[in-house]
Amino acid sequence: MSMTNNTLFNTSIEAGLRSLIILNSIYPDLIDLDRLLIYDYLILHTNDVDNHYKSLHPSIPHRSGELLVKRKLLQDGIELMESRGLLSKHFLNEGIYYSANKLTDPFLNYFESEYSIILKRYAEFIKNKFHHLSFSDLKNYITRNLDVWGGEFEYESVLRGEMDWGE
Repeated sequence: MSMTNNTLFNTSIEAGLRSLIILNSIYPDLIDLDRLLIYDYLILHTNDVDNHYKSLHPSIPHRSGELLVKRKLLQDGIELMESRGLLSKHFLNEGIYYSANKLTDPFLNYFESEYSIILKRYAEFIKNKFHHLSFSDLKNYITRNLDVWGGEFEYESVLRGEMDWGE
């Protein structure tokens, strides 16, 4: 894998690491890609949920579009982490689900940067705020708030009605 400018920003490695943090925060629960995608957005833009938190990524216009464009990146990150044995994939009647496993937490304990500590804290916050919701309720919450979260997104209707949420 070649990375320009030796950066990890917006790569499958970064998305995979965030996925591990999210999965570890909800362990032993399983999660599908759609919910994981939403949680990933919410831990990066936590200020969109609660203004007592500072978002890790800037609150730029059109940021709600990340829910569309980061799906493939997140899938690639999950596949990378699974190929290293750092998460588990489960084939259920309802679809493919993911979970942390016995290697996830020890691996994540090696990360001590301020950024990773904040990601872990935000993942706990998002879990506590949203994990009890059904996917339908979570999707409704997201849809109701798109106007507020970078509502300048021109193709908002794609997210509101045409996005395949795995239903």
